[in-house]
Amino acid sequence: MNTLKFCIVFCFSSCIYAQELQGTVTINSESIGQTNQQIFKTLETALTNFINSKRWTEKEFSAQERIQFDMFINVNSFNSNRFEASLQVQSSRPVFASSFQTPVFTFKDDNFNFSYTEFEPLFYNASSFESNLVSLISYYVYVMLGMNADTFSLNGGSSYFNTAQKIVELSQQSGYRGWNQSDGRKNRYRLMDEILSNAFQQFRKIQYQYHRNGLDSMHDNIAETKESIAKTVISIRQLDRSRPNALLTQLFFDTKADEIEQIFSAGPPIESQKDLVIALNKTAPFFSAKWANIR
Repeated sequence: MNTLKFCIVFCFSSCIYAQELQGTVTINSESIGQTNQQIFKTLETALTNFINSKRWTEKEFSAQERIQFDMFINVNSFNSNRFEASLQVQSSRPVFASSFQTPVFTFKDDNFNFSYTEFEPLFYNASSFESNLVSLISYYVYVMLGMNADTFSLNGGSSYFNTAQKIVELSQQSGYRGWNQSDGRKNRYRLMDEILSNAFQQFRKIQYQYHRNGLDSMHDNIAETKESIAKTVISIRQLDRSRPNALLTQLFFDTKADEIEQIFSAGPPIESQKDLVIALNKTAPFFSAKWANIR
């Protein structure tokens, strides 16, 4: 009887709780003209399983809370077991009381280079550098976890960002680009350097206010929520003035531009709409065609 009871409880718990992330890794090798695609398919499956099956935190996630993600790896060069590639990663989370998924993190990494031998095991060790592939994937897993947590509680992602920063430190002597300050303006080092800096605490506050005090309240009062989101987005202008050309500002609009356009180009008008459009055009002029649809 006790054994039966244990099995029932275990099965029930397994149905309720799941790993933190759920998504797919897609590898595109069309540009290199490789006829044998087997290694790319094997790697695609291995990375998807590595991310989805591993427990990355001690927090319990329900099936509905799992972070949705997509990773698209574009292979630019392949020789023996060495890959030169770029990565496009996006993660999202559900909006409260809706079926809508809101994008939380969008990033393109042009230095996603690594070595991989088909069927080699992927093992993450928090205290050492195992391989650049494992470090790259684990880094972005913890960034996605941190960005997601910041949308639910103010600075809620700090522990995950600290882990990502530790991965940066362990990887800096690997010889691979993207882990060091000198590796261009948009890299993994700079992303963590900004997000953990006191100078960018306003960005993390914006992340929280936009999602928790904004989108998650949309079901209560659309007009009031739009006003709240508008004021939050306008406040990014202050951050841009004090920290021009910040990577985090670019990241925010790369992630949210389509959503901001959708929110404010339909539904009830708000008082601060004009101020919003002015702020958007000054802070993110690259997306001016989208802002033109906000009326």
